[in-house]
Amino acid sequence: MKQTVPELRIDRYPPEKPKFKSAILLVHGLWTGSWCWQTWATHFCNLGWDCWAVNLRGRSETTSAGTSMSVSVTLELVAEDLTRVTNSFSSPPIVLAHSSGALVALQAAKETTFSALVLASPLPPRNAASPRPRALRLLRLKYLPLMFLGHSFRIEEKDLRKNFLAPLAEKVQAEISRKTVAESSQLVQELLKSSVAIEPSTVRCPSLVLAGSQDQLIPSASSRALAAWLGADFREYPDQGHWMIEANDESIVRDIHRWLVQTLGDEVLLAEFC
Repeated sequence: MKQTVPELRIDRYPPEKPKFKSAILLVHGLWTGSWCWQTWATHFCNLGWDCWAVNLRGRSETTSAGTSMSVSVTLELVAEDLTRVTNSFSSPPIVLAHSSGALVALQAAKETTFSALVLASPLPPRNAASPRPRALRLLRLKYLPLMFLGHSFRIEEKDLRKNFLAPLAEKVQAEISRKTVAESSQLVQELLKSSVAIEPSTVRCPSLVLAGSQDQLIPSASSRALAAWLGADFREYPDQGHWMIEANDESIVRDIHRWLVQTLGDEVLLAEFC
């Protein structure tokens, strides 16, 4: 089901029998879109959660080649978009963000309210108490000339596979690679540079950080340090890489589900389930 907020397209996965007051708002990272959440959104939907996978600015239309139309996008604009979507819910949603989408969520958290925040394989803010991952620095240096030119661009497939998609199966990697879109050079620059600086106190809701031990882009140690800095809970998965959201492993979704129910308690349940 498609839901539209002005300038944005949102894919909705409504549960057959809703159990919770708060919806789950899913936020993608660079070069991707709402499609990356299909596996997890389906699992959450089956557990009774109403899931909304947002397409951030620049993804309303795509060309036949799968690249987004030319558009100027900044971190400030996409954070404003996420704030606007969050504020459209009658009850503050749970925000689940992946990769660089975590920085968008943390930026939006300064201006809006979440019921809970879950960060999967998150890029750390600039002032987080963790060293900047080497792979992230190298990726930024490689694409610096393209960012300097100011054109939208796609990440090269070999870099996508090496940094983002390992250790997924070859077939899955190929399918994801075909779906990537061109991204605003300014947004890439801001996110790979981790331009977001936050104070942990601005995250005013329960938080959970997820990491994969085989993550080639953001080492699990970096995510663990970020969780400690935020005062968030932390989970590490031994067989997962950066793109854990595509792994058809329902156990991670069930872990998040249990954490949400245990952390938020009766306040997140609809009346008939209290």
